[in-house]
Amino acid sequence: MEQDDLAKKVGKNLKNLFISKGKTYEDVAEIIGCDSRTVGRWVQNGVDKLSTIECIAKNFDVKVEDIIFSNEE
Repeated sequence: MEQDDLAKKVGKNLKNLFISKGKTYEDVAEIIGCDSRTVGRWVQNGVDKLSTIECIAKNFDVKVEDIIFSNEE
């Protein structure tokens, strides 16, 4: 899998996670401690830092692997 494909998959998985938890980008931003536009960029472009994915996973009670490798459509 190419890096761009992986980034898009991570972004899609994040979007699905946030929807499943009933959270808006603003909600996520408040929980994580960033700007909602940053959350939007993560969904569009993926996340470039593992530490960010770990933080999201911890705050949403999921595994890092679920964010990176989820097969949900």
